[in-house]
Amino acid sequence: MIPTEHLNLLWLDVAQDEPFLTALRTCLDQLHRSEAYQHWLRGESREPFALARAAEVPGLDCLQRAGLVQEGRLGVKVNRIGERLFITDGAWVSHVLRVFPDPDEALILLGHARQRGLLEWADWVVDPAAGCGHTPIGFPGRARRLSCDANARAILYASLNARLNGLGPDRFQAVFNDMTRGLPPTFRPDGNVLFFTNVPFAPSARKGDLALNSAGGKTGADLQVAAFQLVRRFRQENTVPVRACFLIWTVGSVERDEWEAVSICREMFAGRPLAWSIFKEYEGQEMPNPTPIADALRDLAASQYAVTPRDPGVERAYDALARELLAQGHTHVAYGMLELNLD
Repeated sequence: MIPTEHLNLLWLDVAQDEPFLTALRTCLDQLHRSEAYQHWLRGESREPFALARAAEVPGLDCLQRAGLVQEGRLGVKVNRIGERLFITDGAWVSHVLRVFPDPDEALILLGHARQRGLLEWADWVVDPAAGCGHTPIGFPGRARRLSCDANARAILYASLNARLNGLGPDRFQAVFNDMTRGLPPTFRPDGNVLFFTNVPFAPSARKGDLALNSAGGKTGADLQVAAFQLVRRFRQENTVPVRACFLIWTVGSVERDEWEAVSICREMFAGRPLAWSIFKEYEGQEMPNPTPIADALRDLAASQYAVTPRDPGVERAYDALARELLAQGHTHVAYGMLELNLD
């Protein structure tokens, strides 16, 4: 794990040294394009990448200067969305403050926005739990972006990634903020505001079992509801047109076609246009969607999102949670998109 203070020092370096910034971006770009790194991404990315495997990539000493190398291995994960590059924590970082490692869900959100014609509609893009900035920085439109997170480590990664991709303070702001308290009161945008939310939504059997970027409370709904409340409060306090794309993972019942997070959102925004769709298929899918709840929670306990995957105590806690949720009538977990129109 790259120490947080090292990320802070790196941000200061790239903010003040344009040639170093250019060299670092070029190196990350060439590394990501290399066959060795692509092979690692496809199947071995739970362990740090050994730089010796990409010895043909020029300028790798730049990564050493940046403080991103530990014992010959890259201490961060490099991702790409379009032509934009990102560094973030890897799945090997077993820490409650790990920053989310993967761009998959940002790609889903951005793909949905493209299909719905929202890339041109938005004047502002707001992500209240943005992690390293995959979604707001990866957004290809002209909009200005507000990237928030309650993890100071995520704010550093997002600030670094904005700099790597040429987004200055006139187009991008990263703000340390607790979304459960709303957005910073100084944020008063003009024009159309598009919210993207991909909040931690995994059911958490016990506090500390999941990394901060995944834990969503007992049913997974806690921060999803906070996201709905944040959007509602923002719309009450501002007169600008608002749309929101919520990436949802929710417990519920296939037989009754009732889903906890969706029902809460419908009640909160009664009378407003709201579209819910369950993904038929998606990148990285390994289980049916919806998934029987016992299977979903058993898989979660063994996944990279657990601080200690496959720990017997964690597995027992998730088995108990599955029984509790089944007793409440929640038979499945569904993954999908909820779009809200508050124009």
